Amino acid sequence: SNDGNSLTHNLLNTINVLNNESLGDESLSHQSYDSSYSCDNVLKALRAHKWTIRNEEQDAFELFNVLTDTLESELYSSFPVYSLKDALIAEGLMNESSPETSPAIQTRASHMNVCGDNRIVKPLPTKGMLCSQLYCRKCSHKFPLHLDTFDTISLSIPNNVFGIPIELHKCLEKFVSNEIIHEVRCETCIKNSHQLDANRKSAFVKKLTFAKMPQLLCLQIHRLVWLNDGQIMKRNEHIIFPEYLDMDSYVYKSNKSTIDTHVLPTQFGLIGGASTSLDILNPSPNPIPNLNVNVNREPQLSVNRTANKYKYKLCSVIVHLGGASSGHFICYRRGTDDNNSQKWYYISDTDVLEVRLSKVLESPAYMLFYERVSK
Repeated sequence: SNDGNSLTHNLLNTINVLNNESLGDESLSHQSYDSSYSCDNVLKALRAHKWTIRNEEQDAFELFNVLTDTLESELYSSFPVYSLKDALIAEGLMNESSPETSPAIQTRASHMNVCGDNRIVKPLPTKGMLCSQLYCRKCSHKFPLHLDTFDTISLSIPNNVFGIPIELHKCLEKFVSNEIIHEVRCETCIKNSHQLDANRKSAFVKKLTFAKMPQLLCLQIHRLVWLNDGQIMKRNEHIIFPEYLDMDSYVYKSNKSTIDTHVLPTQFGLIGGASTSLDILNPSPNPIPNLNVNVNREPQLSVNRTANKYKYKLCSVIVHLGGASSGHFICYRRGTDDNNSQKWYYISDTDVLEVRLSKVLESPAYMLFYERVSK
C-alpha cells in the first residue's frame, strides 16, 4: 500500500535510502542519496497507529518492539488466524508426542501458507517460537509442550558475574537453563498415590528451548537491575559476542538422543510456587537427584556441533552510551552488497564512519542482530 500512514511503506523507503537502493515512493525517487532524508514519515505512521511518541529520550529496544508489532498489525490484519500448531510444520516439532504425554498435534500443512485469495502468508523475519515443557520430579511425568512466539529475546547477565567479560553463550545458556517450580499439584502423582499423600505437592522442572528459529535473530542484553535500596543500576560488563553464532545447541530436538537435558544448568524459584532466593555471592544450589544435574560441571549440551543447521552471521549492533536513566544510542552495521559485506560502519546521528570488525566486537552491545546463514 502507498498509504501515507502505512508504516510498511514508509519504513521500506527509509531502508532503501540507507541501502542506496531505489525508492518505492516515486515522489522521492529524484532525491540524491547525498542529500538528507527525514524519518518523520515513520514517526507519523506510528502515531497514526495510536502510538504516543514524545520528544524525549526513547529506548531502542522498545522502539524495535513497537515497529514489529505495528508491521505485524498492518501485514496480517486481513489474513485468517492460524494456530501456533500450524507454524510448527517446517521444524517437525511434534515428532516426540505420545498419547500418554503430549497429545499429537494435527496441522493444516497444505493450507497454512496460502489464503483463499492466493496471498502468501509469511511471518516477519524476526518471528520465532519458544518451546517449554514441564516434568514432574516425583513421577517423571512429562506434560504437553507449550509454545510461544517471539520477535526478540532478552538475555540477562548472570548474577555471579560482576565487572568481568562474559561470553554471549553463557547468557544464552542461562536463558534456556532448567527452572525448578515448587509446590505444584501433579494430577498424575495424585492418581497414583495413597489417600494420605493425595494433597502432597510436587516440584516441577521447566525446560525451555527454541522451537523455531527466525531468519533474523534479535538479542537484547538486559543491563538494568534494581538494587536493594530501590535504585536502578546499569551493568557494564562486556559481552563477548561472535561474528558467527551457532544456535544448534539451543533448538528443540525431537530425537531424545540428540540433546542431553541432564547437563543443563538449573535455576530455582523463578516462576510460581515457593520462591527460593538466589545469593549471587554463593555457589549454585545442590544437584537435583531425579535429573542427575551436575551443577559443578561446565554447562554444555550434547549435540552434533558439526551440523550448523542454525548458523547466524552478525549484521548489526546497537550500543547504549550513558547511564541507567539517560544516554545516547549508536549503531554498527555491516555493508549490504557483496562488495561491502566485509565492511562495517559506525553510525551516530549524522556521523558515519567505516570501522574494523574488531572495533565492533569490542563494543558494549545492547542489541545484537544476527541473520541466518543459508546452506
